[in-house]
Amino acid sequence: MLSISNNMTFANMAANQAEAFGQSLEKLSSGLRINHASDDAAGLQIADNLTSQVRGDAQAAQNCQEAIRIMNIAQDGTAGITPILQRMRELIVQSANDTNTPKDKQDIQAELDSIRNSVCDAYLVARNARIDLNGANPINRILTFQVGANQGQEIKVDFNPLRNVLGPAILSMFGYTELYNSPYKSILDAWMPPPGAPPPTPALQAAFPKKLDVTVDHPTTDNALNFVQSTIDGVDGQLAYLGAMTNQIAQQYQDVQQSGQDQDQAESQIRDVDMADETVTMARANILRQSSLAVLAQSNFTPTTLMSLFK
Repeated sequence: MLSISNNMTFANMAANQAEAFGQSLEKLSSGLRINHASDDAAGLQIADNLTSQVRGDAQAAQNCQEAIRIMNIAQDGTAGITPILQRMRELIVQSANDTNTPKDKQDIQAELDSIRNSVCDAYLVARNARIDLNGANPINRILTFQVGANQGQEIKVDFNPLRNVLGPAILSMFGYTELYNSPYKSILDAWMPPPGAPPPTPALQAAFPKKLDVTVDHPTTDNALNFVQSTIDGVDGQLAYLGAMTNQIAQQYQDVQQSGQDQDQAESQIRDVDMADETVTMARANILRQSSLAVLAQSNFTPTTLMSLFK
């Protein structure tokens, strides 16, 4: 039917093509295929979930780096104890030679008593790496590192075995009485039931003797040598454990980095617009829009011409 007042067919066509052109223009200007939930409701939910995972992986990667830093501090501190123990062993071997006079052995013992303080300092300073070796609560010596974006993706590092090596070793280096009267009494207090270490008694000194004593006969020197060697073995074992756990955290760092990149790419494929494809779509919509407007203008011209016949 020829309508003089309205031509809704071509008007609707022009409006639809204008809307399609506007949607394409919005996608190209934002760079996103999904600008509103109505664009792709399911795709928006999937993309948002991937974005949450990507951001979680990024934070997990940062957690791994911080964990590696803490572990490196712990490794360096533990590794620094080994040379001290090796020097002790060297001095004990030197003292076992009968060429030494009693005065020589006293001088060797003086050096042993001096360098044992370095072991105590290393033991106490571990709290700077978030590890309280001298604390009463064993839970405080288990560090939990969140190395993934999801629940349960964590790595626990237990420093209690290191404490169980160094604590008794320090007590044996001093003996109960000397350690009680030393600046390192807090180490003794931590190993005794609350409220701490009681004053020395012959029974306590007998229960916790000083094993690092080279001023007497060979059997005692042999005991000192065995004691230091077992301590070296224990520390080296814990150092190997810390190194293995550090490698595990480093591997997890690589994994979350790769996971974040893969999921970021997947999220981009869902949310981001294909610029080439959308440019073609916009050009098509623009051509159809202009064609519709031209046809609409021509169709409106026909009734005008018809009206002129009645003049």
